[in-house]
Amino acid sequence: MLAQQKQWILDLRQTKKLGARRLQNELKRLYGLSLSTATMHKILTQAQVKPLKKTRRTRKGIRRYQKDIPGERVQMDVGKNCS
Repeated sequence: MLAQQKQWILDLRQTKKLGARRLQNELKRLYGLSLSTATMHKILTQAQVKPLKKTRRTRKGIRRYQKDIPGERVQMDVGKNCS
C-alpha cells in the first residue's frame, strides 16, 4: 500500500468524518481505488484514529389532541351520492 493511498484515507476521514464502509465508496468514486473494509479499518487503527461517535435521534414530544368539547374543530360533510 502506498503512502499516498493511506494519506487519501486519512484525509477523507478527517474532512468528511466517514466510517470505513463509506470511505471505501468515496475512494472508489474519487480515485478509482478499491480496498476491503478490513484494510480500511487496519489503516485507521494503525494511525490511531478514534472511532466515530454514534449519534441517536431523539423523538419529538407527542402532541395530544385534547379539547374541552369532544369533537371540537371537526367538520364533516355528509352527502348522498345518487347513481
